[in-house]
Amino acid sequence: MTDLEKRYWVSFSAFNKIGPKKFQTILKYFGSAEKAWKGDLAEIGFKEEFVKDFNNFRETFDFSSYYLRLEKLEINSITLEDINYPKSLKETDSPPFLLYLLGEILPNDELAIGIVGTRKITSYGQQVTQSLTADLVVNGLTIVSGLAYGVDYLAHQTALEMKGRTIGVWAGGLDTVRDGFRQKLIETIIKNKQG
Repeated sequence: MTDLEKRYWVSFSAFNKIGPKKFQTILKYFGSAEKAWKGDLAEIGFKEEFVKDFNNFRETFDFSSYYLRLEKLEINSITLEDINYPKSLKETDSPPFLLYLLGEILPNDELAIGIVGTRKITSYGQQVTQSLTADLVVNGLTIVSGLAYGVDYLAHQTALEMKGRTIGVWAGGLDTVRDGFRQKLIETIIKNKQG
Protein backbone atom coordinates (compact mmCIF):
# COMPACT_ATOMS: atom_id res chain seq x y z
CA MET A 1 0.00 0.00 0.00
CA THR A 2 1.31 3.44 -0.88
CA ASP A 3 1.64 6.19 1.71
CA LEU A 4 -1.02 8.15 -0.16
CA GLU A 5 -3.51 5.26 -0.05
CA LYS A 6 -2.84 4.82 3.67
CA ARG A 7 -3.62 8.52 4.18
CA TYR A 8 -7.06 7.94 2.66
CA TRP A 9 -7.65 4.98 5.00
CA VAL A 10 -6.77 7.28 7.90
CA SER A 11 -9.08 9.95 6.52
CA PHE A 12 -12.00 7.51 6.35
CA SER A 13 -11.29 6.44 9.93
CA ALA A 14 -11.56 10.06 11.04
CA PHE A 15 -15.21 10.04 9.95
CA ASN A 16 -17.02 8.50 12.92
CA LYS A 17 -19.91 7.01 10.94
CA ILE A 18 -17.81 4.45 9.04
CA GLY A 19 -17.02 1.19 10.80
CA PRO A 20 -15.23 -1.94 9.58
CA LYS A 21 -18.09 -3.46 7.56
CA LYS A 22 -19.11 -0.22 5.89
CA PHE A 23 -15.49 0.55 5.00
CA GLN A 24 -15.01 -2.91 3.47
CA THR A 25 -18.16 -2.35 1.36
CA ILE A 26 -16.77 0.99 0.20
CA LEU A 27 -13.32 -0.43 -0.52
CA LYS A 28 -14.71 -3.39 -2.44
CA TYR A 29 -16.92 -1.15 -4.59
CA PHE A 30 -14.30 1.48 -5.46
CA GLY A 31 -11.16 -0.67 -5.36
CA SER A 32 -9.18 1.81 -3.25
CA ALA A 33 -9.73 4.30 -0.47
CA GLU A 34 -8.43 7.11 -2.66
CA LYS A 35 -11.00 6.41 -5.40
CA ALA A 36 -13.73 6.09 -2.78
CA TRP A 37 -12.76 9.41 -1.16
CA LYS A 38 -13.03 11.13 -4.52
CA GLY A 39 -16.11 9.17 -5.60
CA ASP A 40 -19.82 9.28 -4.81
CA LEU A 41 -20.82 6.98 -1.94
CA ALA A 42 -24.44 7.27 -3.08
CA GLU A 43 -23.57 4.86 -5.92
CA ILE A 44 -23.30 2.05 -3.38
CA GLY A 45 -26.83 2.62 -2.14
CA PHE A 46 -26.09 4.10 1.27
CA LYS A 47 -28.80 6.19 2.89
CA GLU A 48 -29.05 9.80 1.75
CA GLU A 49 -28.39 11.20 5.24
CA PHE A 50 -25.16 9.19 5.59
CA VAL A 51 -23.91 10.30 2.16
CA LYS A 52 -24.75 13.92 2.98
CA ASP A 53 -22.90 13.71 6.31
CA PHE A 54 -19.88 12.15 4.63
CA ASN A 55 -19.82 14.75 1.87
CA ASN A 56 -19.95 17.54 4.47
CA PHE A 57 -17.13 15.89 6.41
CA ARG A 58 -15.02 15.42 3.28
CA GLU A 59 -15.42 19.06 2.27
CA THR A 60 -14.22 20.35 5.64
CA PHE A 61 -11.63 17.69 6.50
CA ASP A 62 -8.12 19.15 6.50
CA PHE A 63 -5.63 16.40 5.59
CA SER A 64 -2.56 18.43 6.50
CA SER A 65 -3.60 19.60 9.96
CA TYR A 66 -4.92 16.13 10.86
CA TYR A 67 -1.61 14.44 10.00
CA LEU A 68 0.40 17.16 11.71
CA ARG A 69 -1.67 16.58 14.83
CA LEU A 70 -1.03 12.81 14.71
CA GLU A 71 2.66 13.44 14.16
CA LYS A 72 2.84 15.91 17.06
CA LEU A 73 1.19 13.35 19.36
CA GLU A 74 3.52 10.61 17.98
CA ILE A 75 0.53 8.51 16.94
CA ASN A 76 1.14 5.90 14.23
CA SER A 77 -1.38 3.80 12.33
CA ILE A 78 -1.63 0.25 11.03
CA THR A 79 -4.12 -0.73 8.34
CA LEU A 80 -5.82 -4.09 8.06
CA GLU A 81 -3.56 -4.80 5.08
CA ASP A 82 -0.28 -4.06 6.90
CA ILE A 83 1.94 -7.02 7.72
CA ASN A 84 2.22 -6.02 11.39
CA TYR A 85 -1.55 -5.83 11.95
CA PRO A 86 -2.25 -8.22 14.88
CA LYS A 87 -3.05 -11.64 13.38
CA SER A 88 -5.53 -12.69 16.07
CA LEU A 89 -7.47 -9.42 15.69
CA LYS A 90 -7.47 -9.78 11.92
CA GLU A 91 -9.15 -13.19 12.26
CA THR A 92 -12.16 -11.78 14.14
CA ASP A 93 -15.54 -11.31 12.45
CA SER A 94 -15.24 -7.57 11.92
CA PRO A 95 -11.72 -6.29 12.63
CA PRO A 96 -11.08 -2.54 12.73
CA PHE A 97 -9.74 -1.43 9.36
CA LEU A 98 -7.24 0.88 11.04
CA LEU A 99 -5.50 0.92 14.40
CA TYR A 100 -3.86 3.95 15.95
CA LEU A 101 -0.93 3.30 18.23
CA LEU A 102 1.79 4.77 20.36
CA GLY A 103 4.89 2.61 20.45
CA GLU A 104 4.95 -0.61 18.49
CA ILE A 105 3.53 -4.10 18.24
CA LEU A 106 6.19 -6.81 18.41
CA PRO A 107 6.04 -10.36 16.99
CA ASN A 108 5.94 -11.90 20.47
CA ASP A 109 2.74 -9.92 21.16
CA GLU A 110 0.91 -12.67 19.24
CA LEU A 111 0.82 -14.46 22.60
CA ALA A 112 -1.39 -11.94 24.36
CA ILE A 113 -4.32 -12.06 26.73
CA GLY A 114 -6.76 -9.39 27.85
CA ILE A 115 -7.31 -8.59 31.50
CA VAL A 116 -10.14 -6.14 32.15
CA GLY A 117 -12.53 -5.50 34.98
CA THR A 118 -14.18 -3.09 37.33
CA ARG A 119 -12.88 0.39 38.02
CA LYS A 120 -13.91 0.03 41.69
CA ILE A 121 -11.54 -2.77 42.58
CA THR A 122 -11.74 -4.53 45.96
CA SER A 123 -8.75 -5.78 47.95
CA TYR A 124 -9.59 -9.33 46.81
CA GLY A 125 -9.77 -8.12 43.22
CA GLN A 126 -6.35 -6.53 43.62
CA GLN A 127 -4.85 -9.80 44.87
CA VAL A 128 -6.39 -11.84 42.05
CA THR A 129 -5.43 -9.33 39.35
CA GLN A 130 -1.83 -9.12 40.53
CA SER A 131 -1.45 -12.88 40.93
CA LEU A 132 -3.06 -13.74 37.60
CA THR A 133 -1.12 -11.06 35.73
CA ALA A 134 2.20 -12.10 37.28
CA ASP A 135 1.64 -15.77 36.36
CA LEU A 136 0.78 -14.86 32.77
CA VAL A 137 3.82 -12.57 32.38
CA VAL A 138 6.16 -15.24 33.79
CA ASN A 139 4.81 -17.58 31.12
CA GLY A 140 5.61 -15.11 28.34
CA LEU A 141 2.23 -13.60 27.58
CA THR A 142 1.69 -9.95 26.70
CA ILE A 143 -0.99 -8.33 28.86
CA VAL A 144 -3.63 -6.27 27.06
CA SER A 145 -5.94 -3.98 28.99
CA GLY A 146 -7.92 -0.77 28.71
CA LEU A 147 -5.93 2.00 30.45
CA ALA A 148 -8.79 2.58 32.89
CA TYR A 149 -8.71 2.83 36.68
CA GLY A 150 -9.03 -0.32 38.77
CA VAL A 151 -8.34 -3.76 37.29
CA ASP A 152 -7.03 -2.40 33.98
CA TYR A 153 -4.47 -0.10 35.60
CA LEU A 154 -3.34 -2.79 38.03
CA ALA A 155 -2.89 -5.33 35.20
CA HIS A 156 -0.71 -2.88 33.25
CA GLN A 157 1.23 -1.89 36.36
CA THR A 158 1.86 -5.50 37.45
CA ALA A 159 3.02 -6.49 33.96
CA LEU A 160 5.49 -3.61 33.97
CA GLU A 161 6.74 -4.44 37.47
CA MET A 162 7.29 -8.04 36.32
CA LYS A 163 9.33 -6.74 33.34
CA GLY A 164 6.70 -8.05 30.94
CA ARG A 165 4.99 -6.57 27.91
CA THR A 166 1.69 -4.76 28.14
CA ILE A 167 -0.49 -3.10 25.53
CA GLY A 168 -3.08 -0.46 26.35
CA VAL A 169 -6.23 -0.28 24.24
CA TRP A 170 -8.25 2.93 24.36
CA ALA A 171 -11.43 3.09 22.27
CA GLY A 172 -11.89 6.83 22.71
CA GLY A 173 -8.92 7.78 20.55
CA LEU A 174 -5.31 8.33 21.55
CA ASP A 175 -5.72 12.09 21.29
CA THR A 176 -8.25 11.96 24.17
CA VAL A 177 -6.21 9.86 26.59
CA ARG A 178 -3.71 12.49 27.75
CA ASP A 179 -4.91 13.06 31.31
CA GLY A 180 -2.69 12.71 34.39
CA PHE A 181 -2.59 9.08 35.43
CA ARG A 182 -3.08 7.72 31.90
CA GLN A 183 -0.35 9.93 30.47
CA LYS A 184 2.20 8.60 32.95
CA LEU A 185 1.07 5.02 32.38
CA ILE A 186 1.24 5.39 28.59
CA GLU A 187 4.75 6.86 28.77
CA THR A 188 5.87 3.96 30.97
CA ILE A 189 4.34 1.39 28.62
CA ILE A 190 6.00 2.95 25.58
CA LYS A 191 9.41 3.06 27.29
CA ASN A 192 9.09 -0.58 28.37
CA LYS A 193 11.21 -2.63 25.96
CA GLN A 194 10.82 -6.00 27.66
CA GLY A 195 9.49 -9.06 25.91
